[in-house]
Amino acid sequence: MRELYAETGLKRRITHALMIDQVPASEDGTSAEGYNIVVEGGTLTAEEALAVALPDSARSELSEARWVAVTDLDSVAPPHQMKRIRAAAHALSYGMRLPPYQLGEPADAS
Repeated sequence: MRELYAETGLKRRITHALMIDQVPASEDGTSAEGYNIVVEGGTLTAEEALAVALPDSARSELSEARWVAVTDLDSVAPPHQMKRIRAAAHALSYGMRLPPYQLGEPADAS
């Protein structure tokens, strides 16, 4: 929720993880191994979608924020990100979701 707010200004309740993608460290040593987690945060209203903006504090990490149809991802996202988003959309369409946990216990998603 913190990252979403910091990068878009959106405050959403995160209810489930849709997919977890392990990312190896870069060969040139510029980034460490980690995970990208795509989460379920509900559906935005039209007003919320229009209000999404890239905060100044996120400009060092992101160049823009915009809405893109899943079918158009190949024109704007690198292949690994496109595959990650499509896998999460597929999981969502089939109701495949992982509840959030904190220290081994179901997390309060409120």
